[in-house]
Amino acid sequence: MNNETEQNNLAKRNEMILNNMRLATMITNSFYLTRPSTLDSFNDLLSIAIIGLISAVDSFDESKNISFSSYAYKCITNSLLFNFRNCKRDATYVTRSLNDYVNSHYDTDLTTLEELVPSKVNIENSFFKNCELSRCMNLVLNRFKPLDKVIFLYHLSSIYQYEIASFLGFSQSYMARVIKKCETKLKTLYSSELSKESGTYNFQILNDDFLSFKVYLPNIENCINSERVSTALTNLVYYKVNNTADYVEFIFPKNDDAFYAIACIVHELELS
Repeated sequence: MNNETEQNNLAKRNEMILNNMRLATMITNSFYLTRPSTLDSFNDLLSIAIIGLISAVDSFDESKNISFSSYAYKCITNSLLFNFRNCKRDATYVTRSLNDYVNSHYDTDLTTLEELVPSKVNIENSFFKNCELSRCMNLVLNRFKPLDKVIFLYHLSSIYQYEIASFLGFSQSYMARVIKKCETKLKTLYSSELSKESGTYNFQILNDDFLSFKVYLPNIENCINSERVSTALTNLVYYKVNNTADYVEFIFPKNDDAFYAIACIVHELELS
């Protein structure tokens, strides 16, 4: 088999894995909500489900009279059940076997288990839980470099790392490294009393339901009317735009769609 054929097969394999990631997430969510677990987090279960998905992709026989989704469902479920049984016998089994599997079976530029598991954050349950959200967001918006800023804003809107990579044309492993670097930088900036939060953008929580996002730039109509931003705004159940002489203010509901809209606006303004 020549290199071109090998590369095509690998690309097809990776595409099948990514296209069925939501199936793995759905099954994981069912297990997480209905079964007692000794695992630390939802992501622990999801990583096990992804191993089942990878196994399904590698062993699927197209000549059999069965759909891939049905076969993958069985493999993912079996992977979770198998590891539930092993957890009861050995609490360290999962960590050892997951990392061993990634290192020996997942032949891409991903190097760690953390890079393999898609990233989804919930604003209320992440680093921001014990910090002031408005200050954190303003530090990200006004102190990060443009590319790092856009990547991290997408990350905060609960977008998977492989989806961010697709948006921006980078590898998922690069997204993982940038996000980790940004988290470290944000913690450092947050703990520094000298860190300035003001700049081109201003983020403010108005109340339990709404937030304000101000852009201190002239003539951003092209940004608002761009396909990326207009699509993000359409997905919101409500939004309002206030134009003043000094800034444009967006009023958004306080949810992941709002953070995604902010990421799209900054993406359009700084990287397009």
